[in-house]
Amino acid sequence: MNKQISKTLAIMCVFLFVIILTASAASASQKSVTASMGADGHLQVIRIANDGLPYLTWQDKNGGWSYYGKLPSF
Repeated sequence: MNKQISKTLAIMCVFLFVIILTASAASASQKSVTASMGADGHLQVIRIANDGLPYLTWQDKNGGWSYYGKLPSF
């Protein structure tokens, strides 16, 4: 698959993932959701829950999603 097409599909998947998370935010106790490409080129989604702490979900090299959990606060 063309690298540009692959990147475009990945970005579209992130937007869909963020839309799904945002749609469930009212019932899932989330304040904010954002997505970005990590340093290694994989997608990462960080949400701020009602407890005020950040939580990370990231995409692995096979396209699956993994839940990291609460990020450390500094």
